[in-house]
Amino acid sequence: DGGEGEERGCVVPFDRTAEEDALSLCLEASHAAPRIIHRADCTGKAITTHITRAAAAHPLIEFVGDSVVADLLYDESSSSSSSSSSPSSSSSFFFRRLAAPAPVFNPSNPIPSPSQLEALLSSHTSPLRPSLPPLQPYSLEHVLRAVDIFQNTFAVVVYDPADDVFVAYYDRNHHWIAACAKLVGSFRVLTKSLRRMFPDRFDGRVERGEWAFAMSSGDFPSVKVQSSSHWEDDDLDQDEDTEDTHSRSRIRRTIEECYARQTLTSPTSCVDHPEEVAPILQFGSVFQNPNVIPNMIAMPNPQKNHLHCLDEWTEELERYQKEEAAAEITATAVELPRVCPYYRPRNERNALGLVYGETIGITSWEELIPTVVWRGTDFPGYLHHVRDFRQPDFERDVEKKLLTSGKDEDAVEAMREVYDYLIPRWKGVVLTAEAELEAKKKQQRQQNKEEPVVPWADIKFADCIYEKSKTPAVNVDYYQQFMNVGIPAAGPSMSLEELAKYRYHIDIGGGGGTTWSGTIEKLAMPGLLFHHVTPTKDYNYALLLPWVHYVPIKEDLSDLHEKYQWAESHPLLARQISDRATEFARRLGTYQGFHEMYLDLYRQPLERVLEAYQPTMEHWEIVMKRLTGQDMVPVMKCNNKMFCENLSDHATSWKQLSGVTAS
Repeated sequence: DGGEGEERGCVVPFDRTAEEDALSLCLEASHAAPRIIHRADCTGKAITTHITRAAAAHPLIEFVGDSVVADLLYDESSSSSSSSSSPSSSSSFFFRRLAAPAPVFNPSNPIPSPSQLEALLSSHTSPLRPSLPPLQPYSLEHVLRAVDIFQNTFAVVVYDPADDVFVAYYDRNHHWIAACAKLVGSFRVLTKSLRRMFPDRFDGRVERGEWAFAMSSGDFPSVKVQSSSHWEDDDLDQDEDTEDTHSRSRIRRTIEECYARQTLTSPTSCVDHPEEVAPILQFGSVFQNPNVIPNMIAMPNPQKNHLHCLDEWTEELERYQKEEAAAEITATAVELPRVCPYYRPRNERNALGLVYGETIGITSWEELIPTVVWRGTDFPGYLHHVRDFRQPDFERDVEKKLLTSGKDEDAVEAMREVYDYLIPRWKGVVLTAEAELEAKKKQQRQQNKEEPVVPWADIKFADCIYEKSKTPAVNVDYYQQFMNVGIPAAGPSMSLEELAKYRYHIDIGGGGGTTWSGTIEKLAMPGLLFHHVTPTKDYNYALLLPWVHYVPIKEDLSDLHEKYQWAESHPLLARQISDRATEFARRLGTYQGFHEMYLDLYRQPLERVLEAYQPTMEHWEIVMKRLTGQDMVPVMKCNNKMFCENLSDHATSWKQLSGVTAS
């Protein structure tokens, strides 16, 4: 292109001859002479990738996803006074977008009317397939700028083609905490997946350059809320007043000042200049509001039934491709890739699978118990970065108010008084206490004493964290003291088969605001899911729609009883939503459904990050040392044999290694 393409920011790397460094030409169809330039055997992909990447980096071009163009509008106010009807060079054009969804569904919206729900359900009959534009180009410098957003559980990962290894680096100024096990576990699994997905990229060829990316993991993104960074304004050396130093300090200040004020729909970002920060792959729950940290990408949760299942799928695909190639010679049948057992139906041969109505012999909606049921673990914290909720203090919140009366009603009333301060799962306990008290009074009033009155809610703790281990809550004195005064804090553990007998379920968020596994498990069941909408979400929420797959519930559960009553009075619509959710879960257990989830939520995000990276002009280790000094410490590396090696004993030597006390 005579060099003009480089000036415009778009160069397509067509193949060139080794001898003359000229464009390589090939024959096309019946051409008499070679005249077709190409890029290996994937020219179309090379052209579209590089043109789209250049467009994404252009300051005047905006990508808008999930939208339909309805009109091309012309603004004549900016054009010169001319009698010509054609737009002038100074004119402005706008696309009017149609049906662009809001970034976050607000559960405070009113319940849709039956006709609205019917229309919504009928308009969403196909599975959702998220499709996103390419990312803006980024470099190792952008990756390193992400370090200062976090306080722990964050790594910079570099693929070094010279040694054909992936290396994870950890900032010595970050504490090494127990949750870092999720980080290194995700790193181990991810490096295996990457080699299977992109064998041509990770083959040790030095000319391709390094690849660096940012990753974090945990129940909740461990971003900084209070200053714990050494990048204070007073610490900035005036002789080193560099642009990079200022950008890191600016990012830190923005996080501290903004993060705790975010709501589900706040338009403000907590990263003032997100273009200065690389994409961050978060293996765990992410912010519900994408504006909080726009660069953060939701990745599979670091659990056996999420990240590990998707990694196993890459292994299954690799096996299938090899066997299929061999089958062309032997003409033998090849078994399709087998879906992870967690997503297949539960039966005698698969004790790990999902539970459906037929699993337990349920054939009708009326057979289900009309109660909102939940069993789970009581975690001491809930989104502690952004929420000041707590567990109840029995002596302060309840016992002192019972000294004169000692009635169950007074205990329930005392818990209602502190309802707003409690973590959501304890809010569910309060609702259950009120529901059981109401059912007890109805039972006493009704004439047929033998017909039981079922409470509308049964939300109780099956387990708790006691002395650093998971323990049945009914065996712990803390919960017993509540139960002794009529607050049903604890209940027996229930299997998925037992839970599936209920008509209504709720996935109340835990320490990180979500349940990781509970949502999918409850979508499969024959009952309706009341989905707890919190400030965080998981990677697979991108496949779900409110009022299509679930009924949304506010963070404080204040609308749970109202929506329970709605479902009871609209059984046909409630069952339609439940059936759609079951259909969604069932499809994930098929080759087609699981493969689409793998492509959309695992491979595509990684491919976008991989294609956006621009290798450094000088050696990457020199760049890292220049920008961070000795701060970035290698903690693990994984080689081309998929063997991973610890490079430091985190538990015992982190204090000596970093000078920061391990916690």
